[in-house]
Amino acid sequence: MKYIAPVLIITIAVILTASFETPKDTKDNIPRTVELATAIIPELHPHEHTHGDSMMQATHHKFSYSEKVSYPYDLWIKKISFNLQNADDTVLHHADLRRLDQYNEKCNAFRPILSIGEDSMYNPSAVLPDGYAQYIPKNTFLQLSTMFHNPLPPVGFGKEYKDVSTKITMTLASEEEINNLKPVDFIFLAIMEEGCGSTFTVPANTDEFIAGTSTPSTESFSSYTFPGDGAIVYMGAHLHGWEGGQALDVYLNGEPLKHYDTKKADRPYGYNTIHGQESFRVKAGDQITITATYSNPYPEPITGAMGMLGIYYAPDNPKVLR
Repeated sequence: MKYIAPVLIITIAVILTASFETPKDTKDNIPRTVELATAIIPELHPHEHTHGDSMMQATHHKFSYSEKVSYPYDLWIKKISFNLQNADDTVLHHADLRRLDQYNEKCNAFRPILSIGEDSMYNPSAVLPDGYAQYIPKNTFLQLSTMFHNPLPPVGFGKEYKDVSTKITMTLASEEEINNLKPVDFIFLAIMEEGCGSTFTVPANTDEFIAGTSTPSTESFSSYTFPGDGAIVYMGAHLHGWEGGQALDVYLNGEPLKHYDTKKADRPYGYNTIHGQESFRVKAGDQITITATYSNPYPEPITGAMGMLGIYYAPDNPKVLR
């Protein structure tokens, strides 16, 4: 599996249905929650964002990172909640939690184990079904990374913000629950034109332009081959509604599996793309792919469009977990 620097989204999860040998840390000093916060940005200034600009341009975003943290006990994560402090939701472009022991040298990126975007902020938490948890071995270093995007109207509020940061809270399983949990893994898919970027271009004056393909591929970041039988238990998509993003479609072996629409939110400048629990069985060798639909009525191309999908995957045989 290739990992890329993510932008967006929350997740898919897959169920473990057989017994497994994942080690269980049952020490009575394991907390029920752990938190990770990015460094505070003292001043976050607005910028102009005209049609055709990309938020990936250096003047259009700002990053903040947490410390690199490890824990002396296994993490069995049942729920992850996200909080943006001292700014409107639309200032978030994306945040991702990364495993620093899994690195893609080609793309210069660590593997994400959670990703959330502005269009997930209507419900900024991911709760796995009962009996399942994301397993992170003890002493694994993690880091929270957040990208902020603060455009002036009509794209965003464009305010002057102070002391901006983000925080995630991970709710852990109790010692009584650990022995009965089935571990899940996080899979991240993204449509991109080439290399290790995370964006694609929507041509000028186009209606319902489709990026990506429903055809399975082993060479694409927008396609994943399941290494074993299992079940998808959570999924979420990410699009840029403010740049003409309309829908993301998910395919299993080339056949439609799930359709996501991006809707204008009740909050100003915001968009919503749903995420939540699912129950889809997959077999070893099955391939999942995505496409994104955008419309661009303007004479300039959109250069920073995105289409992403998060997956929590739990194979029947836990030995395929990374």
